[in-house]
Amino acid sequence: MLYGSIGTGIKNGAFNNTADPAADLLSNNLLTEPQEVISYELGAKTSWLDNRVTANFAVFYMDYNDLQVRQGCTSCGDGGLPLNYLSNAADAESTGFEVELSAAPSSNIRLTAGVGYNDAQYGSFENVENRRTGAIEDASGNSVPLAAEWTMNASAEHDATIGGGILTSRLDINYIDERFSDRGVLNQADDLIPSQTLLNGRLTYRPDDLSLIHI
Repeated sequence: MLYGSIGTGIKNGAFNNTADPAADLLSNNLLTEPQEVISYELGAKTSWLDNRVTANFAVFYMDYNDLQVRQGCTSCGDGGLPLNYLSNAADAESTGFEVELSAAPSSNIRLTAGVGYNDAQYGSFENVENRRTGAIEDASGNSVPLAAEWTMNASAEHDATIGGGILTSRLDINYIDERFSDRGVLNQADDLIPSQTLLNGRLTYRPDDLSLIHI
């Protein structure tokens, strides 16, 4: 199956929590405007070898307007304390692809794999306050926080008949690329979250005669 889609969405604006609404109104920090996005996607969903193998592909492009981002300042909260607030970037773009594969080489073995790529960057995003120094900087072209460039996953599952029941063993591995934290608008090194790999294993047993299970 080949498909294409165009969609649009909106995330409502909001008022920020503030100790000085009048000052924040003058500095455009009181109200966050609604965030809008238009998304384009092309893809294919395929099956092979009597449905024992499936392969799905998709490419996408997302165009954000007034993207809501979390910023902060070092001393504009109550009593000169740090304060975090939502604001709007002028625009941002996200481009990437996803690939998903699954296979059943035999009746008791199931395999899956997936990879995703996402290049998410701000367009024009000027006048960003550095929450450490108070300096005003330009974040145009920076990577969008929490948007990892690469993600990967794979799994293997096996069923074995043992003692009148089914023993299922499963192994999963997930990888997420390094990305900036939700406060990393300026892409500073100490806001970078390292890449992570998570390995999970699971072993379950299900007897054929469920009446043998007592609660």
